[in-house]
Amino acid sequence: MSRKNDFLAKTKTILAGRAGYQCSHPNCNTITIGAGEEHNTVSSIGEAAHIYSASLNGPRGQGSLSREELRSINNGFWACKNHARLIDTNSGEGFSAEQLKSWKLLHEAKIKINQGRIQRQLFWLNSLKITKCDVFLDNQEIYFGKVTFIYGSQNASGKSTILNFINSIASYDSLEKRINSKQSFSYNLELLNPDINTFHVDVKDGVVSSKLNHHSVSFNPLPVRVFRYDLNYLRYLDIESRDDREKLTKYLNIDNIKLSNVLNNLGSSAYSNITKAYIEFQEKDTDDEESQDGYYLCVILKGNDFALNFSSLSGGQQSMLLLELISEVVQTYAKYTQSMLLVNLQSTFFNDKTFENYLKFFMSAEVDFQTVITSIRAPSCDGINLTNFYHLSGKVKDVVIYPVTY
Repeated sequence: MSRKNDFLAKTKTILAGRAGYQCSHPNCNTITIGAGEEHNTVSSIGEAAHIYSASLNGPRGQGSLSREELRSINNGFWACKNHARLIDTNSGEGFSAEQLKSWKLLHEAKIKINQGRIQRQLFWLNSLKITKCDVFLDNQEIYFGKVTFIYGSQNASGKSTILNFINSIASYDSLEKRINSKQSFSYNLELLNPDINTFHVDVKDGVVSSKLNHHSVSFNPLPVRVFRYDLNYLRYLDIESRDDREKLTKYLNIDNIKLSNVLNNLGSSAYSNITKAYIEFQEKDTDDEESQDGYYLCVILKGNDFALNFSSLSGGQQSMLLLELISEVVQTYAKYTQSMLLVNLQSTFFNDKTFENYLKFFMSAEVDFQTVITSIRAPSCDGINLTNFYHLSGKVKDVVIYPVTY
């Protein structure tokens, strides 16, 4: 090991504490600290392992991380001595950085539940293995972290297909087009609940068969809510009215009272770019032929002391507000219900600094759900290093899923 990249003693203590002094491997949970042989001693069998290697040619490489990043808490994985050695055996084969980051966050969530800080059963989407599909090369796998970012710049690069497969955890609706066109495909979703469960879906000649841990099931019986949104929402709403309340309740699938309550909660996070947002009834402007009576969304952005109508915001500002609204809705459920958020950024106008802020928000302790984000481009910001990051490359039928490290 390169000593200059080793963890500081304080970092090791924090890693161990966040893991509840248990091994973070999902099949272990060994308590790594306890009574020693003497009445005044402690026995420790835990180690702070590196996710990206401390040494230049070590397991999983260094991910282009700086010295400080290599020895930071974000790059640490608390494990018993057996698993600390195992994950580095054979150059780390079978234990990718994406997998270790996922296990770490899963284990920390489990500790929160044991402390009563999250009032729900544990759920984690660990991986998706696409066995056969007309878009991808066979037998490709994605490991999911608390935040997973997937980009593909070409049309039909497979972003929507991946989201459709994930969505089948809760509903088969997004598969209907493929099923009705008699396409054949199969994939496995590994779900931790907290035990490892494998949900297998196989479609052939318009017939769907699914299994949970090799037992036939009509659908996934594990209780999970999946929320899916496209931030270019106006394109998908068949509403002629300019009334914001009508559009937003349909987009978020909530009623007027819920919308009002969600808006009241915006701005409380340190990551928020909103000071206040509210619905206000506005009468038709006689000087504007296109205006009409209606309930309009008014927004005060941080740094401003005046409100703007939603329609007056820039594309990036509208995307910011929608993302914060979505997050508030999902977080309300996630405290009590196993939840995932799927977001497509296809045509938004985020700059990289703003996007990095929201990546850090989704990775923070404020958020109790996993997030999967798809986009047509990769952002240029340091925050992307915190995510499980994938690039879709190639043409239809030959698309390859590459894990990306900076």
